Amino acid sequence: MKYQYMPDSYNWELLEKKGINIEDFLKLQKKYRTGLENVLKKFIDFEEIDRNIEQDGLDIPVVLDEEQNFYRRFSTLNSKYVFLRNNFHIENLTEEEIRQLINNQAVSIDFLNQTLSRVIFEEGDYTLFGPSSKKELVKSKSIVFEFAFDQKKCKEFDQLMRIEDTYENVFNKIQEKLKPNLNIPISFHTYRAIPDLFSNKKQVVNQVKK
Repeated sequence: MKYQYMPDSYNWELLEKKGINIEDFLKLQKKYRTGLENVLKKFIDFEEIDRNIEQDGLDIPVVLDEEQNFYRRFSTLNSKYVFLRNNFHIENLTEEEIRQLINNQAVSIDFLNQTLSRVIFEEGDYTLFGPSSKKELVKSKSIVFEFAFDQKKCKEFDQLMRIEDTYENVFNKIQEKLKPNLNIPISFHTYRAIPDLFSNKKQVVNQVKK
């Protein structure tokens, strides 16, 4: 199985230099991500977000690309729509920190505090999370949440408008819950699967085998 990253901003040469092969790289990303998401779930019930959407009776087509999409495939937020969208730059950890990540059973708060900015932040002020468009620009130095839905399957204009209202409300709720508890900027991104960046095999991004 292959997973695609958007953006592909990893320093693959540095990973190789530190002796991290592709299989271990994926395992370490998943472990670090799970640790961060466990912290986020202390403040937000992402499953409740989905329940509220279902109770509203609004049909929001789910993006069915989790087999190829790293960001959705390994999410532990337990939401069909909301995902953590950051890359996890394990290559930026020191060799000692990598050993700690490998050997410790769980990722501690102290470890996250010491390493988070190096692991999830991108270079520069803004980063493209999709095709070249201002709508795809997200603050590089932030935790990024994505609301994903398949716009191609929307049947009516009113349905699309209600979905837009829904994800704006979801973003506001996340901001409201996290801002008082996290000393780190928060950004939001919407993925409409147009174009379908992750299941399109011709997409020019790096692919990683599981």
